[in-house]
Amino acid sequence: MTATQVGALEEIIQFTPTEELEILAALIAEETLWQSQGLYRRLGAAALAAGLITPEGRVTEEGYAFAAKYMEPTAEEDQRLIVGSADDSVPGPFAAPNVDA
Repeated sequence: MTATQVGALEEIIQFTPTEELEILAALIAEETLWQSQGLYRRLGAAALAAGLITPEGRVTEEGYAFAAKYMEPTAEEDQRLIVGSADDSVPGPFAAPNVDA
């Protein structure tokens, strides 16, 4: 997969932080990262410098821990993202139009 293909997929799919690290690692392993867009090159260089990915293109244990601890939502946070950003109830009463009429 090339960085261009990854960019196209990002338009449709939201990757998890772990998936993003794995994609960067794969691009490094395939030696295609350094010919890609500036953003991907910078992300790859930063991940390498931080020790999240090896120069051979593998996500390190530190990389997986970083993604899990700092970037991936907990089950509770994930649920809030689905339900909404607040615990406030939906104001009511309200009526829905009759679309079968």
